[in-house]
Amino acid sequence: MANAETIGIAALIGAVITSRFISESGLKLLSTTEKAAVIDAFSPHRKYSLLILFLLLVPIIFVPGSVPRAAFFSILCLYLLAVMVSAHRKLKSLGVSQAYTQRYLSSQLVIAAGFGAYILLARI
Repeated sequence: MANAETIGIAALIGAVITSRFISESGLKLLSTTEKAAVIDAFSPHRKYSLLILFLLLVPIIFVPGSVPRAAFFSILCLYLLAVMVSAHRKLKSLGVSQAYTQRYLSSQLVIAAGFGAYILLARI
């Protein structure tokens, strides 16, 4: 079981790194103006998403056993899905190139796949 969980963590880390490369390659497709608009539009998102993740982790860290692991990961999955949908809508409203939007969504799907691999391998 520990080996499967370790492989799951490695898959998640690999997915995050791969996702970052995909996102960076997508940014190169944008003009300077589009890039500035995307960075500006997602600035609050980056700040508040970290706060939400922290709030999700507080009960797990400080009150172990207070939230069943399955419930925690279900909530986390719903949160990730909400972030993906919100990001897609924001990109559409900004009118950035379709190529960038596809790269961005691909990067998010890679993270979701890595997270899914972790859940399946860790048998949560």
